[in-house]
Amino acid sequence: MLSSLIEASSLIIWDEGLVTHRKCFEALDRSLRDVLSDHDPLLADEPFGGKVVVLGGDLRQILPVIEGGTRSQVVGSAITNSPLWDHVTVLHLTINQRLAVQSTDPDVQVAAAAFAQWVLSIGDGTLPAVARQGESDPTWITIPDEHLVHTDGDKIGAIVDVVYVDLLKRYSDPNYLRERAILTPTNEVAEDVNRHVLSMVPAEEKEYLSCDSTGNSADGIRNIDIFYPVEVLNTFKMAFNLLSEIHSDSHQWTICVLVSRLWNYRGGTDEGAIQHTDMVLLDTEGNHMYGRIPPATSERLKDVLAEGKVFVIRKSFCNPSKPAFRPVESPFMVQFTKYTTVEERPGLADTYPFCTYSLTSFADIPVPCGRPERFIDVIGKIEMVSDVIPVQSLYQATASNTPTVILKDLLGNEIRLVLWGDRALEFDAESVRAMGEKEPVIAIFVGTLPKSSHGVRGLNGSSVCRWYIDEDIPDINLFRERYCISFFATDGTGEFEFIMFEKVAAGAVGKQLMNLMRQRYPGQYTVDELANAARHDIAIPAEIERPVGQKYKLLVSISKKWNSGNSENLNFQVCRIEETYKPELPPLAFAASSSSAGASSSASDSGSRLLLL
Repeated sequence: MLSSLIEASSLIIWDEGLVTHRKCFEALDRSLRDVLSDHDPLLADEPFGGKVVVLGGDLRQILPVIEGGTRSQVVGSAITNSPLWDHVTVLHLTINQRLAVQSTDPDVQVAAAAFAQWVLSIGDGTLPAVARQGESDPTWITIPDEHLVHTDGDKIGAIVDVVYVDLLKRYSDPNYLRERAILTPTNEVAEDVNRHVLSMVPAEEKEYLSCDSTGNSADGIRNIDIFYPVEVLNTFKMAFNLLSEIHSDSHQWTICVLVSRLWNYRGGTDEGAIQHTDMVLLDTEGNHMYGRIPPATSERLKDVLAEGKVFVIRKSFCNPSKPAFRPVESPFMVQFTKYTTVEERPGLADTYPFCTYSLTSFADIPVPCGRPERFIDVIGKIEMVSDVIPVQSLYQATASNTPTVILKDLLGNEIRLVLWGDRALEFDAESVRAMGEKEPVIAIFVGTLPKSSHGVRGLNGSSVCRWYIDEDIPDINLFRERYCISFFATDGTGEFEFIMFEKVAAGAVGKQLMNLMRQRYPGQYTVDELANAARHDIAIPAEIERPVGQKYKLLVSISKKWNSGNSENLNFQVCRIEETYKPELPPLAFAASSSSAGASSSASDSGSRLLLL
């Protein structure tokens, strides 16, 4: 079918042919000779099998693109260096139709003619040019001031204002729109321009999705789906890939991501040579991935990459994730190469999530080992920040100044976090202490590693570690809004502190906390307003005091503070009130247990208080 169509054709037109690699034309030439010589052997010696081929193009424009190619490779790829060029007849077009103006104003005609001549001078290479330092060829020209849009602010907004004058009044005028266009070097910039213009239009935005099928516009071509299967159409992607889409089967990925974390790995020391630079990347949908940059590329990009900014990354590898020391969980990682390019996209950071983490409870922090699979992320209330003290590390010749942060979880468990190196210098202990004097300080620490000192387990935070203190993050907000009732109970042989959270506490009190607080503090509505009122109220609500003197059979969870074996450092969390006894019944015996859950006891309250965490 296709061979018959070729035989029947009398003319082949190839537009923009001069930007196509010459080997494409040579392949077409051989194919046409093979097909057409089947009926006429003499056509095997004719260029393109005797067919007339019209090539459109302008050698003043860009030559074929050879990725990473030298000047000689680029020039050698042009069709002018192909043996076929000897058979080409060149026809020159002399009128620039795009710059033809219908205006009768002589000033407009003179300006258009001058601009047309200036454009031709660029293509002919007759404009004065200079070479920058380190370059051998003079390729830089001066653009006349009247052709430039000057701005120190939003460059996209500036050019849109110049090209689309009165856009708000004429955005629905087809004639106005088709007379204007902004050409961009990449699809990414075009998307930024489109996004900016659409944000200005005071109308409802509608998104039209691309299709995954072809329209059969040529009646003579049957079974067109054979030439364009759905699998091929689905490979035609827009500008960027989401991190959830990339995998190690291909290296042709372009991602637009926010650098959430960025750090240098120096082999466990503060001052050693950079062995690699690492980062955590986030896309617009919150997908995350770990990235690694080798030393040479890191040096090249050190003044480009920065935390909290958005970048377009091209020409990087996608490798399987490393087996140990993973800052985030993902099956793949981004591996930079010497060919990787990075382009900052300013003004987009607010459209990306700024952090990612996977919280581990204090009880689930693993035992320290040589090569842990992943770093640990935790959340807790900052109970105390120590002064900076010098600590000697096994990996450094001199001692490092390290502060210690004590975190407490919702169960009352505490853990020590020691900050090292740059992280120790960056942590603002004075500000955290000042914040803690006004209200509880809730923090998420990411990128920590388990450690053990004198039998007590804790965490270390070095170059990978970051923290988010009192940020507007759902987990921090949830941690802050949870509450518990703390009370002391005895069985006659000893007294311990117990805590009850949320539903269990509401069952004992008889009211939900928010209802109780709104009743007690009228006019206060938000959680922050209610919490602030409660902090200045030294009295205990009658509903909370009501359980005092009552006897209960409790199902409790017993855990250790600081992983200590001392019985005085045990936490007792009430999981369920099994039974409430009448006052005349004698108290049942209470037996302490070291189990982590399921211990049963009866106890009477000897005091209670409401804790807002």
